[in-house]
Amino acid sequence: AKHLLIQANVNINQFEQNLLQAIQALPTVSGAAGEIYPSQELQRIFNVTEMNAQKIGDEYLSTEMFVLACLDERGALGRIFKQMQVDQKMIEQAIQKIRGGKKADDPNAEGKYRALEKYT
Repeated sequence: AKHLLIQANVNINQFEQNLLQAIQALPTVSGAAGEIYPSQELQRIFNVTEMNAQKIGDEYLSTEMFVLACLDERGALGRIFKQMQVDQKMIEQAIQKIRGGKKADDPNAEGKYRALEKYT
């Protein structure tokens, strides 16, 4: 995801700082161990990730589609994206630059099109 944000010209240091502050502000649980379940918002993000992947013909979920889904997240992460003026068009353009039109058609697709960058 970091590579994608850098490609989208996001100030990665500021983004990481804002994200760390948001994480530190989250409530913590201590004491007895219990089962952990994903929040409704996280489930929604995964559903949107899957829809985004299907829309462009990806066979596998990628971090790019996850980041795209997070743009509309209703909590702290969504606010960070909005505060930093990161929008869908920026991320989609960065995905196109990184992928060069390729699809996530195997579990290692992201690593493959990143590997190609080293030689182009």
